[in-house]
Amino acid sequence: MSASAGRGHDVPSWNIAPATGPEIAEALELLYQRWPASRRGAMVASALQSASTGELDLRHLLTARDSAGNLQGAVLGVPRPGREAVVWTPAVANAREPAASQVVGELLQELTARLDQTAISCQVCFLEPSCREERHWLTAAGFPGIADLCLLRAPLLELELPGDAPPAARALQCAWYTPEQHALFARAIDVVQSDSLDCPEMHGLRTAHDVLASHAESAGSPGGLWRVYTEPGSSEPVAILLLADRPVADQVELLYLGVSPQARGQGLGRWLLTEARELAEELDRGWLEVAVESRNTPALALYEKAGFREFQRHAIHLRMSPHDHRMAAH
Repeated sequence: MSASAGRGHDVPSWNIAPATGPEIAEALELLYQRWPASRRGAMVASALQSASTGELDLRHLLTARDSAGNLQGAVLGVPRPGREAVVWTPAVANAREPAASQVVGELLQELTARLDQTAISCQVCFLEPSCREERHWLTAAGFPGIADLCLLRAPLLELELPGDAPPAARALQCAWYTPEQHALFARAIDVVQSDSLDCPEMHGLRTAHDVLASHAESAGSPGGLWRVYTEPGSSEPVAILLLADRPVADQVELLYLGVSPQARGQGLGRWLLTEARELAEELDRGWLEVAVESRNTPALALYEKAGFREFQRHAIHLRMSPHDHRMAAH
């Protein structure tokens, strides 16, 4: 697609189109330019390998080229299960060029136009909070910054958690995830996130099935690492715990931990962390890791009190697809 129409003669022209053939590696190299040059080759090769096996979708890898065919910018949007897309931070060949912000703006305009033609309901970009120029570009293109994503972790041996289950947990019944139990897990998501402080902008836009689909891609085969807790004789969920084993990193990731509004304040959150620690110990892992939105102060307090410490932070820039109000009804 040509992006040069309507500009003055003093502004360079460029063409925006999906990367094909050898252009793919070139575009990925540009997107990885924030990393040391010594690592980029391996990172590009890994991305190409993931694309060849279907693990990485490069259909929405777009490039901007000048009239001589030189690469001036690139952006990538990766659709994921759960009707969402992760947008890689846009990159330009020379950020000091006066037209750099316009290149990025038109790349994002073309990318969002393509993604809006799909069933995707939201598009999110994570980047370092200190990347002020890139954040400005995203905001100008309709991706406002909404909060930070705080990454926390703790070694199992240093977690400070109660040894005994609180009274509210002693009679709870546990159900492991199976396809037959999917409806129960979806109901649990609905119950605990009804007043969640994590990304309230998305409430009602993604269904519980979307949330589970997104986490399932990350968790692989959840089995006994996904659990819902109910009162005896009741099918109404009280709490939910979703974990993912990360053996290469020697850790278990807390994908989702939630307690129903009616059951809060009884120690169930800390008890669920104890359950997570025991499951991680059974897998012989050394660490627990969790990502928490910066506005969710109760969750941050829970994890920090248990011994979790922040080790990384990403700014969250979020764009809702214009048709998301229709999709939320399905």
